[in-house]
Amino acid sequence: SSPDVARAIKSLINRINVLWLIIDPTVVTKDTLPFILNQCQQSNIAVFGFAPFLVKVGAIASPVLDYDDIGEQSGDLAADILTKKAKELPPVSYPRKFSIAYNTTVASNLGIKISQDINRRVVETYN
Repeated sequence: SSPDVARAIKSLINRINVLWLIIDPTVVTKDTLPFILNQCQQSNIAVFGFAPFLVKVGAIASPVLDYDDIGEQSGDLAADILTKKAKELPPVSYPRKFSIAYNTTVASNLGIKISQDINRRVVETYN
């Protein structure tokens, strides 16, 4: 519940350097998100999101996924599962295309500079 999220954030805030939000409709709601972002901002803690809309509202960064390519990759994996032995398949599959959304204002406020390696993957920038 929202009160549980508030208590959890308050108990974590002095023990973390970054908070990575995951897709969880109990934790990330229209009521809890402003609280989470505000508490982290006041404590100079970067919030890493799971979608670009979070970067627009105050997270420092998030992945930007190409869902068409993920669908294609899933089809390729399904074909591999049907035609190969289990030991021939990789244990984990990562998206082939991976980009990043980045909030320059949040980064500046936190004193964080993005590396050139990461900057090459940035496709959406907000401030």
